[in-house]
Amino acid sequence: MVNLPGHKFALVNVAGPRPDSRPTELLLKEHEPWESLEVIKILPESGAAELRHAGTNLVVTLPGAETNSPAPALWLVGAGTTSVLATYGELAGRSLLRSPLLPDKTLTLRSTSGDKAEVAKLLSAALATKDIAVIPDGEKFAFVVPKQTTTFWQTRIAESTPPAPSAADPAIVLASNVVYIGADLMTLAATYAELSGRSINPANWSRDVPNPSFFFKNQTPLSKPEMRYAFERLFELCGLKMVPDGEKFLKPVRFVPKPASSK
Repeated sequence: MVNLPGHKFALVNVAGPRPDSRPTELLLKEHEPWESLEVIKILPESGAAELRHAGTNLVVTLPGAETNSPAPALWLVGAGTTSVLATYGELAGRSLLRSPLLPDKTLTLRSTSGDKAEVAKLLSAALATKDIAVIPDGEKFAFVVPKQTTTFWQTRIAESTPPAPSAADPAIVLASNVVYIGADLMTLAATYAELSGRSINPANWSRDVPNPSFFFKNQTPLSKPEMRYAFERLFELCGLKMVPDGEKFLKPVRFVPKPASSK
């Protein structure tokens, strides 16, 4: 859970529909519902949260909560990669451009710092110990990639910076209005095509195009060029690129990014 000024939420894992399904990792504020689940109250002083699930109220307590004091600002126990990254993005105020190749790790961390920037740095450092690198990209974005690919992506970032704010391109998407949790390629491709004034026709897509899962949340308001930039980087991280398909459509093709210096 997180208990910082303006940032009070619980990290919740929701079991999948099948025994072999991976749980959905969520950050939920008090009285924020998700399907049949709602966080009623977050109790940081006791390391607990009161939930309502399918009409039944229950209290969930973190392991070892009764032995910890004072109430921490950040308390993670076995939190998964998705939850940790969502927490980092929230506190750093950056929209994360996440690689699909991240290792599936868990993290246990506790901090009493009341400074959200300091806690965000702590999370970034903790992720690095799990071979996950967070690389700032401009003022609004951050790449999240396997640690061994840090140098490669740092070079790519330097070569393709985000669009600068412009009065001609005001923000069209309010903060937190675009949220993808394991979205498929067709979902992102359709939105990107719409932003580009085109459509998609999946019947024309190559069968060898991969279909990765995408995770994204815009932590700040974004303009149309910024949204397109974010989507292009998400595709690139998956080895994909959207290209014209006739006069009206766009389609994904395989793409192997290379820094200009290596060409």
